[in-house]
Amino acid sequence: MNAALANFQKAADLEPQNLGTTVEVARCLIELAKYQGAIEKCEHALQEKPMYSGAHAYRALALSKVDRIQEAVEELQRARRIGVHVNGKISYTNSTTPHLTSITNSIGTAEAYTFSTTANTPQDPFSAANFGSNFLLSSILWPVKRKSCRVGELSDPGWPGKN
Repeated sequence: MNAALANFQKAADLEPQNLGTTVEVARCLIELAKYQGAIEKCEHALQEKPMYSGAHAYRALALSKVDRIQEAVEELQRARRIGVHVNGKISYTNSTTPHLTSITNSIGTAEAYTFSTTANTPQDPFSAANFGSNFLLSSILWPVKRKSCRVGELSDPGWPGKN
């Protein structure tokens, strides 16, 4: 996490107007238990963009970690009122029952997720009668290590949010 913090900090120094990077620095600081620094980074982002829900949410998390619970609750309520905005594309299959196939963003970061499904025909175990067909989620591809993961392995260390 220290390396991630150093990289995000370097990026923030090169592009101080990129508030997403500033908030990523705050997220790293939270992971490193440097809560006051995270609060300050979020406050900086919120001075520039008061309606930045992500900065409100991370500030709420950091405030809760330093036992400023009432402020954390108020901050989280602000984040929820503002809402989460998707800057990207959500893609589905073009079938009778659409299935999510990918999520990408248009803000210039690496986050992108690809979902794979496998056709399935459930059968009655006693009569072998078919119950139609459906699709099961079989894998997820994400940018952390650009590898796929079978469903049930989501505790894999490469999953976003894990170290």
